[in-house]
Amino acid sequence: MWHNPTWTKTIYGDEGTQLYNDFEDVKRSIQQVRDNGMQVLLDFHYSDNWTDPGKNEPPAAWADVTDIDVLKDSVYNYTLKTLQRLASGGLMPEFVQLGNEINCGMFFTNVSETFPSCNVCDGAWSQLGVVLNAGIKAVRDAAACRRSNLRSFCTSPIQKM
Repeated sequence: MWHNPTWTKTIYGDEGTQLYNDFEDVKRSIQQVRDNGMQVLLDFHYSDNWTDPGKNEPPAAWADVTDIDVLKDSVYNYTLKTLQRLASGGLMPEFVQLGNEINCGMFFTNVSETFPSCNVCDGAWSQLGVVLNAGIKAVRDAAACRRSNLRSFCTSPIQKM
């Protein structure tokens, strides 16, 4: 799920009802999955666009963040409110994935020098931990699912400090 995927309007038009991977699309998709007897894993990209190991840009709405506590609160509130909105429609996912392909962490592409670094490839493990713990807390507070899902793919050994 993307935060505010306005770029899709260039493909689908300005009416805003056909945005891909926005909240309304996610609701429709969850209902379709449930109608077919399957469980749901909701993947929060925490971006307005695709994220992957080489590209992880924060949502435009968070671009001016300069403090890790503000970023932590933004992740928590966005995650919690999204899950609460889904729950109110009977669409709570069974699983939640925090971040998409976060091999090098999160929020490290096209950010200002004052944006809180969460790039673990540059050593910002503790800041990524703060952000992920905020997401995990939001999942638990929303009683969203039995588990939160965190996947990391390491291409080089992690050295102990």
